[in-house]
Amino acid sequence: MDKRLQIEHLGRLLHVEVHAVSAYDGAIERIRDEGRRRHLEGMRDDHERHVIDITELLREMGEPAPGPTPEVERLFAPAMSALKNGSADDDVLHAMRMNEQVLAHEYANARGWGVGLQVHDLLARNDADEQRHLSAIEEMLAATGTPARP
Repeated sequence: MDKRLQIEHLGRLLHVEVHAVSAYDGAIERIRDEGRRRHLEGMRDDHERHVIDITELLREMGEPAPGPTPEVERLFAPAMSALKNGSADDDVLHAMRMNEQVLAHEYANARGWGVGLQVHDLLARNDADEQRHLSAIEEMLAATGTPARP
């Protein structure tokens, strides 16, 4: 993959991660259960690290962090709407599951980029975090006894 395309894709991932941080901030404000809140705070911290790591990688490539794109905004619109409209913990968790599904899809696409080792390693680490987050949210939802939603 050429450098310009790599930078474009990393910029997209950066914005996806920025949206994830924002979503987690909103979820943390709404979640009532202290244990779940701590779990979500840890996940948010992972996403903040992803933002820093991707930004640093772009800087090393000689590129500033790109501006937001409407396409990424649309990816998160359903989950952000659900998060704003949900009041119970399980509503918040369902919204966060939607967010993590978007992130997992983005990282699944990124695995096929054909990039150098440094970028590949970063993508693999972040993807592993996304898989762990999605599993943890699924476990929290299962513990609430609410039926799974798509």
